Amino acid sequence: MGHDLLVEALEDFFATSCTKRFVAKILSTSRPV
Repeated sequence: MGHDLLVEALEDFFATSCTKRFVAKILSTSRPV
């Protein structure tokens, strides 16, 4: 059970970091300098 919880936490962490990077990319491309 502990392993599943760790995997879930890691997936959550990577999901949020990837989402932040994706959103930042969208914002930077939609708003050209």
